[in-house]
Amino acid sequence: MGRVTPPSRKTRRKGDRVSPSNRDSIGSWLDVLTSMLSIPEGEREQVRDELEDHLRSRVDDLLITGTEEHEAVRIAVAELGETAELAKHISHAHSRANPRRRIMNIALITAAIAGLSVGGISLQNQGGADILAGGESGGRLVHAEDEAQDQERVHTFALGSTSAYRVLEEIAIGFDRSFQVSRKVKNTDIEKALAFQTRSFDGEMTLDQAVEAFHKAFDAVSGGFNVQVTDDAVLFQTEEEYQRSRIVTRVLPLSDWVERHELFDYAKSLENLLSVKHDLSLASIEVVNETIVVAAIPEIHEEILKMVFELDAVIEQRQKERAKRQAAEQHELEVRRSKAYERIMIRHSEIVHDLMNTKDELTENEGAIQALIQQIRLLEQHPKQDGPTTEDLKKLLNARSGISNRLRAQIAEDEDRERYLRERMVETEFLYLFDGLE
Repeated sequence: MGRVTPPSRKTRRKGDRVSPSNRDSIGSWLDVLTSMLSIPEGEREQVRDELEDHLRSRVDDLLITGTEEHEAVRIAVAELGETAELAKHISHAHSRANPRRRIMNIALITAAIAGLSVGGISLQNQGGADILAGGESGGRLVHAEDEAQDQERVHTFALGSTSAYRVLEEIAIGFDRSFQVSRKVKNTDIEKALAFQTRSFDGEMTLDQAVEAFHKAFDAVSGGFNVQVTDDAVLFQTEEEYQRSRIVTRVLPLSDWVERHELFDYAKSLENLLSVKHDLSLASIEVVNETIVVAAIPEIHEEILKMVFELDAVIEQRQKERAKRQAAEQHELEVRRSKAYERIMIRHSEIVHDLMNTKDELTENEGAIQALIQQIRLLEQHPKQDGPTTEDLKKLLNARSGISNRLRAQIAEDEDRERYLRERMVETEFLYLFDGLE
């Protein structure tokens, strides 16, 4: 398989797309990531473009160093860390900043990502401080804003002992959002419990801290439920509603090695493998018109892509090994064919040589027979008292005739053998034409 030549780094501009290749799996990974972002659509596309430009440039760098393409894609994606963690921090950068600073926060994050070293080892800002949490390679990306210019937005809560419902309302109001309860929560015992559960709720907190503090203070009513923060609302909903709201449907990118008749088995295998680790009650993997369609939460999409990456790598390695083995077998066959052809040529040459000698011997014997016939005729016309008699010459003639008969039989046999060997030579020389028919 030929290597895809990366586009020139001098002529490519940020946001340009490379030609279609196996690296289109980067697009699938970006789809999973952006679906997990809790930011407006416009900014989501901006983040996607920044990350795509970085990833494709990183793959180009790795290709130049001789890395296989599928491995270059895997390395580039892995260097960014866990997808869910990356999405969480990008969304966090948006939710905790005022509207005028949101674009700058996202730009700072993508700029930090673009600071990856060519070797994929160092992730540091200009001041030398680790961008990765805890300084560990492959860890989660930390919000990279200037604290002196953009302090985290906080709200002071001084509610004293109050209901869970009132706390959620105050969290929403304090961060310019509305408070809502979902359809499955409304008019249920849990909604009534929100009004009766009371605890003290005080302190200065960010939005994330306030939500976390709510769960700790009101664990009796928040267990099995989820507080989801959007751009406009603080939504109290069931865990099932939350997970259903995160379900996205995508067509799974299929590798060339997956045959049409294998699609159902392939989809079933993916489902079986995922079911070991994930609850698939809210997921579906279906074969639709010779494609595999997956409806699931982003984490499952991410897991599927990981499996596809790893499986593609294994299949590609097996194909290489099979091709290498077939090449060795073909070489061995060629060697055997060459040796067989050489043996046949040698034997054919020997038969032709013996045939020529036998024909020469026959010609010589036929000449001797003609001479004997002449002698017999002369002796019959002019008998002699001394020398061989007519009877002696006739006996010698009979013997010579027997030799000629044996020589003719030998010639006929040798000609058959020569013709057979000549046909075998032609067959062996063009034997490769029949290899596919075996």
